[in-house]
Amino acid sequence: MWALLKGATAGSLMYLGARELYQQVRRQVKSDRIYTQREVAHLLRVPEAEALALIESARIPGQYVGSEYRVMGASVIDFLNTRAPVQATPQAANA
Repeated sequence: MWALLKGATAGSLMYLGARELYQQVRRQVKSDRIYTQREVAHLLRVPEAEALALIESARIPGQYVGSEYRVMGASVIDFLNTRAPVQATPQAANA
């Protein structure tokens, strides 16, 4: 494994970790499923308050039902696609 990492910079390793996490989350989300705000937080690996802020600000569109928001999986996927990690440039990786 270390042979694969030889010559890798901290920036490129962070990119690989973020990209892998993005792909893992993207595979878990079902576009036709309805998620609670708690489930959205779990999927995005953020505190529930942060997920709620994303939903209330309409960055992740949702509908208030009963006592909490409900979010279509397609909305979570759209959010992930707009927030997909970008590859670090050599200058940023070495900074």
